[in-house]
Amino acid sequence: YQIGIEIVFVGLGSIHPPVEVAPEFEKVVSALQNKQAEILMAGGAAGEILEDARGRSAQALSKAQAYKVEHAQVAAAEALRFDKQIEAFEKGQSVYLVREYLSVLDEVLPAMRKYLIASDQVDHWVYEFDLKEKLQPNLFGELNIPTGKQNQENTP
Repeated sequence: YQIGIEIVFVGLGSIHPPVEVAPEFEKVVSALQNKQAEILMAGGAAGEILEDARGRSAQALSKAQAYKVEHAQVAAAEALRFDKQIEAFEKGQSVYLVREYLSVLDEVLPAMRKYLIASDQVDHWVYEFDLKEKLQPNLFGELNIPTGKQNQENTP
């Protein structure tokens, strides 16, 4: 009608359905509210699951990076050790081989006594294993028995 009136807002202050349909109307409104609540709860659960997945992903990535660094450093150390072994072997082949052989024996048989007998009469290795139980190195240590050195110092 172009009469210069602009309608900005139209609202109803209070609306009530007729008494005979009010319970059904309330069911519809309640269902809409329940639907909105379920949507909000699902969004919260989705956010929680997403953050948990991000955390697990970051943890797995950190573990993978640590594994990579650790294994790279171990490989580099083993390569350096191998280079040093080659260098030692080149400087004294027979001494190096005997030293490595004895260190393997010491690792494999740590609790056994091992004797090394040097002789120019034997041209092969002789193995002798002592399977007896080791004596305690400080067998008399707790008895407070004076040693010969202490006796000499106390005599006038």
